[in-house]
Formats: sequence, C-alpha cells, structure tokens
Amino acid sequence: MNRRRQRIQTNLSMLLVMLFWGNAYWSLKVLLRELSPFDAATLRILFSSVFYLVALLVMYRRVPLPRRQELPVLFFASLAGVLGYHMLLTIGQQQITSGMASLLVGSSPIFTGILAALVLKERLGWAKIVGILISFAGIFVISWKGSGLDFAHLGGVLIVLAASLSWSGYVTMVRGVQSSSPLLISAYSHFFPCLLLLPWSGGPITALGKLSGAAWGALFFLTFFNMFLCYILYNRAVRILGAATTASYQYLTPVIALFSGWLILGEPLTLFLIGGAVLVIAGVFLTNRPSPERDSA
Repeated sequence: MNRRRQRIQTNLSMLLVMLFWGNAYWSLKVLLRELSPFDAATLRILFSSVFYLVALLVMYRRVPLPRRQELPVLFFASLAGVLGYHMLLTIGQQQITSGMASLLVGSSPIFTGILAALVLKERLGWAKIVGILISFAGIFVISWKGSGLDFAHLGGVLIVLAASLSWSGYVTMVRGVQSSSPLLISAYSHFFPCLLLLPWSGGPITALGKLSGAAWGALFFLTFFNMFLCYILYNRAVRILGAATTASYQYLTPVIALFSGWLILGEPLTLFLIGGAVLVIAGVFLTNRPSPERDSA
C-alpha cells in the first residue's frame, strides 16, 4: 500500500477510535449504576478476551504465540494499559465527573510523548510540542469551564491521573513490539489480565443476571468497540504513526465526551466547550502535520 495512503487511512481510523472512546465515559456511568467498579472492569476484560480469542481462531485457526522475547513486554504492558488503566479509571470515575475524567485521561499524550522520547528515542519537534500544549490547553478549558473542575474530589483525580499514566506506559511499551501483528498484541494485552482475574470472576459473572438492557448495551459497547476493535486500530496506528503522534489523538476524546453528553444527557453546550474544541483540533493538526521530524515508524 502507498505509504501516504496508509497514513491517511490510519489517521481516519484513529478518528473512529476517538469517537468510540469519547462515548465510553457516559456508557461507563450507565454500567456503574448497576455494577461495582471491580465487577465492571473485570467483565469488560473477560468479555473482550473472548472476542480476541474468537478473532484469533478465525484468522489463524489457532491461538498463535508472540515471539518469546516479546512476552515479558506484552505482560507488563497488559498490566499497565488494560488491567491497571481500566481498574483505575472505573474506580476513579465513580468519584469525579465525566468531563474531569476525560481531562485527566487526555493528559496521557504528554506523558507518552516524554516516554517515547526518553525510552524509544522518538523525536519531538517544535510542532509536536506546541501542538501538545495547545491541545492540552483546549482540554483544560473544556473540562474546567465546561463541566466544573472540582478539586474536592482529589482522590478520584489522583486515581484517574494514575490511569492516564498507566495508559502512557502501555503505549510506550507496545511501540517496541515490532514483529507481532496489532491483533496479536491487543489479544495478549487482554489475555494476561484475564488469566489473573479468573480466580475472582465468580462474583462479576453472577452479577450479569441482574443487569438491565441498558447496562447490557453499555457492556457490549465498552467491550466489543472500545476494548476489542479500538485496541487493534490503536496498536496499528502506534506502529505506523509513532507513539507520540498516535497518542495526540486522545485530545479529541474530551471533546467527543462532552458533545455526546450534550446530545444524550442534555448537558449544556457552552462557548468554553466550543472554544476548547477549536484549540484541541488545532493542536492535533500541528502535531500531525508532515515534517522532517516526523516519526519514522
């Protein structure tokens, strides 16, 4: 495939990923009305692992193993980006608003860019640095003035910030896994946490019988689209665009989260939200514009 066309398709796929992830916040709120944070996160990991298992069997007619030297990286990446991220986010989002959570998770590209530069030696040119700062300013405007930044919930803030750091670690670690396919990387990123959670899965599985139709719909959306399809597309983008550039798309998540809240929950659409959205889009444009300093991946 032509490299330019491949990059265009990958950028478009990342817009789709952000659309799904932007709608994850209110979906998670629906699920948490009927499940504890541990049960919700555990069921998401278990169900998504089943989807990955089926996908591997369909594509390979077996469950292939990654290269032996990549298994430790995938194991620790899975602890950070699947088990750690989803557990921490689910716990933290009980204590803070969706907008606040989206701001904190949206900070992950900053940490990812720093980690990618330090660990993977990816170059961060001035365009990317300025784009990161502009987009983060937009997220801050949206989340603070758009939904009310309440530091009374400091515990939730710290927990979700830890989730953001966990995600950054995942993105940086899987960037170094070159020989395995995005599907295989995503699958084993979920298989390892699934195996760790199996001994404690009895309670969450029992809770399934009490879920309403809305909670079932939220669970399916959060597992199939957000944890199955999106992880594959994201890992593919990390390989093609680079860790820092791919992570910069996460700045769109709070914009989509707040717009979906306006459409679905009737939350107010303010000038601060619109202005912040403009800043976010401008920052993403700067971060992704072609330049000699662009990632070579």
